[in-house]
Amino acid sequence: MTIGDLPTHLTGRQLAQCIGVSERRVRSLHTEGIIHRAARDRYPITAVAEYAAHLREVAAGRGGEAGVRDLTAERARLAAAQADHHEIRVAQARGELVPADRVAATWADILRRVRSRVLAAPSRIRQRLPHLTAADTDAINQELRDALAELAQGDQS
Repeated sequence: MTIGDLPTHLTGRQLAQCIGVSERRVRSLHTEGIIHRAARDRYPITAVAEYAAHLREVAAGRGGEAGVRDLTAERARLAAAQADHHEIRVAQARGELVPADRVAATWADILRRVRSRVLAAPSRIRQRLPHLTAADTDAINQELRDALAELAQGDQS
């Protein structure tokens, strides 16, 4: 068989078989502008070369201008994620990062102790200042409880 014996045009099915894709993919290759069509369901034999050129561009990482932008963006995203991951591992190794649940438990313990000390303050004040009446102590107690209630509701004014 010589080059002159090759057909000049292929059907979509023949082209699909030639390049190892489905007929649907052949149509999408045409829609994407990768291969050209001569007529409805008729592709010039040069479509095989166009497809091969496209595969070479993709393999070289140059899959067209949009492909280059996408590939560059993906590589940059991957590099940033890898750098972030490395920084986190280094910070963990240095002891600079603490698990969130441990931080939450520690703060909950601190706040329980603060609350306990604040609620115990009126009786300690009364012991230090015996001239205070029960009403004075109750007023101090109420003010402290009101302050704790406001803080618990998130109102820090």
